[in-house]
Amino acid sequence: MPVRPEAPPISSRIWRLEALPGVGLSRVQLRGRGFATESHEECSIGLTVRGAERMRVGRRREDVGAGDISLINGGELHGSGLAGEGGLVYRAFGIGPEAGEIP
Repeated sequence: MPVRPEAPPISSRIWRLEALPGVGLSRVQLRGRGFATESHEECSIGLTVRGAERMRVGRRREDVGAGDISLINGGELHGSGLAGEGGLVYRAFGIGPEAGEIP
């Protein structure tokens, strides 16, 4: 029986439109671990599609599961750890400072 390669721990894709500078859509899949604390200029609206995570957003700690929406302000420190064995899939809509300059 052939051995199937292990899925990568993080898989992501980001879409950006030239007509909407500062706006992006992303799909992220995490397996086996969460992601380290980070920040970015964009405000982010995320939808958890599958799985669960323990998020750290600023000083808040939240358990987020399938169907939950999370909001992260631009510049706010955030990170996560997976809450379960099945991994995590989420979609996010990001709005950066450039979005206010759309003609």
